[in-house]
Amino acid sequence: MRNKGQLHIVRKSLMSLFLVGGTLSSTAQLNFDAKTLHRVYAHPDGFYSYAPSVIDAGDTRYIWTCHNHDPFIVRDNIVMSTFQHEKLVDDRSVLAPEFSGWDSFHICDPSVMRSDITYNKITYHWVMFFLGNDVDRSARNQIGVALSQSVQGPWEKLPDPVLRNSGGEGWGIGQASALPLDGTGKFLVVYSGNGLQASTVDLSDLGHITVSKPIDVTASGLETLSSAKWPVGNMDVAYSKDRKHIFAVADIHLAQTGSPTFITSKLAVLSIETAKLQDGGGKWIVEAVIDPLLTGFPRNHNAGLARDADGGIANPDVLSVVFTRSCAATSNVPCKGRVEYSYDLWEISAPIKK
Repeated sequence: MRNKGQLHIVRKSLMSLFLVGGTLSSTAQLNFDAKTLHRVYAHPDGFYSYAPSVIDAGDTRYIWTCHNHDPFIVRDNIVMSTFQHEKLVDDRSVLAPEFSGWDSFHICDPSVMRSDITYNKITYHWVMFFLGNDVDRSARNQIGVALSQSVQGPWEKLPDPVLRNSGGEGWGIGQASALPLDGTGKFLVVYSGNGLQASTVDLSDLGHITVSKPIDVTASGLETLSSAKWPVGNMDVAYSKDRKHIFAVADIHLAQTGSPTFITSKLAVLSIETAKLQDGGGKWIVEAVIDPLLTGFPRNHNAGLARDADGGIANPDVLSVVFTRSCAATSNVPCKGRVEYSYDLWEISAPIKK
């Protein structure tokens, strides 16, 4: 569960930074065009869908989301939606809470990619990091891993979390976004906890999983976005084409007027050098802000970047953001029912100028 009550943590254009002929350019702009805005995924009444992990593979798109299994019951599962030529062809739960244990109530925040890992003498080709907890509240979150031989599943969970909550009854850690470092089980994982942190997780030997000491992800360059101690959170990351830089999309932490106050109205699109993100240094470049003026929606939150199977941006010429829309009450118009049931997925894109 993301941040409830904060219910779920819920999860213009400025100068950009891109490689041009091997050098850095600060003359391009990343402009998200409202004409590209369209709904990606809708659901029946009483359901919600948010926090997407998106993989594009030619004409096929896979999206894993937090999604309730039963109507009008707020309990997170992970649902996989498959699209061919933008048409939904399959939609089903692929990871659910256990009957007992650390992930027995909510399963959320998927981050999916390709990597070869052998476990119990079986070689798996797909890895999913996810959030789990064992209470019906926004607390005790931890980060686990599931493996699959196929992108379609089925998924087998590792029995214990790989990134553990040390905060007792507090929110814990979660909202992981992972990038494969070598294709054989080593990952850079960015996650929310005490601000934004990053760890290297090595799953190449599942009998001896190693996790590096967390480093605090830099907040340098984000000061203009928010006066909060940590201006952004709930981040999704993807490699640039050359892998020397990382793109990110994240919720901007803002005080909201009107209900809901627990989710943001604005998203930041960012970039940073890969090596700097790994060591906690560097400075973020604010590439763009996705806000109500651009989308027409009062709340824009819980976003994912369209990636390829190896964690890179799906299209080297276009950056696509799939984000969650929400209603917001005004003095005259309340949200209809619980705000969560207004969560659906939309996409907006910007050309990457060379």
